[in-house]
Amino acid sequence: MEKYNGRLIKGVGGNYEVEVDNEIMIFSSRKKTKIQGNFMIGDICEVDLKTKTIEKVLVRKNQLIRPPISNIDNLLILISSEPQPDYMLIDKMIVHARYSGITPYILVNKIDLGIEELRKTVKEDYSNAVEQIFEMTIFDHKTTAKLEEVLSSGITCLVGQSAVGKTSILNLIKNENKTEDREVGELSKIKRGRHTTRHSEILKTVFGGYVIDTPGFSFLTLEIDEKDLIYYYMDFFKYQNDCHFRACLHINEPKCMVKKKMEEGEISKNRYQRYLKLYEELKKRRENQYG
Repeated sequence: MEKYNGRLIKGVGGNYEVEVDNEIMIFSSRKKTKIQGNFMIGDICEVDLKTKTIEKVLVRKNQLIRPPISNIDNLLILISSEPQPDYMLIDKMIVHARYSGITPYILVNKIDLGIEELRKTVKEDYSNAVEQIFEMTIFDHKTTAKLEEVLSSGITCLVGQSAVGKTSILNLIKNENKTEDREVGELSKIKRGRHTTRHSEILKTVFGGYVIDTPGFSFLTLEIDEKDLIYYYMDFFKYQNDCHFRACLHINEPKCMVKKKMEEGEISKNRYQRYLKLYEELKKRRENQYG
């Protein structure tokens, strides 16, 4: 057997496109392929080059259900001044990313429109909550360096509300004809594959990484206990050991360092209020589910 490992990038009707050593090949699956459930875009597969079959799928480090993708490394949350950002949704995305072992970033797009107020809010709320905040516009190639860096390895999940410029960025990545687009960090040199879901797709960039566009918000439903929420707020958790109670939830407990830092302006009051709201949301869902 000629066995190699590759990444599944497309699957239609029992045939699967797997990238092996930078070459895309077509494989079928054995009936006894070792995996529970269906194949997912992003799966690392052991393939047999001689029989052109997928022998097994290696253990996934994480996965999303909608859309069905696996082994995600980065979550790139795209926002802009228009439309007004849904900060509660952003918080949920960050929590889900931390829970799944995915590194979250925030990309402030359309900076050519003026973003002073947005920049201030995002800095206050998320400077210590995500890996990095960066800004860009598709009209200035000098602003795309950080985007190129994030897209250079692993799988990056691109999420954002409608009209934040996600399509423009994807078109910039995919366009192979317009020289003005190609000049923007050479982002246009890609190999393309489509996700099995009609409205999702996976792109292989020239930098070696992948981008997956997620049309639906897979991060809306958080399957975690409300008491575990504190572990996924990095900007809160760093003060955890300074709270009077070791298992402080930062709600009604006395001598809470998180509340103290919030009062001192070190933690955004708006983000803290959304934390309380999300805590209650998770608590009510658990109570309704289990009675």
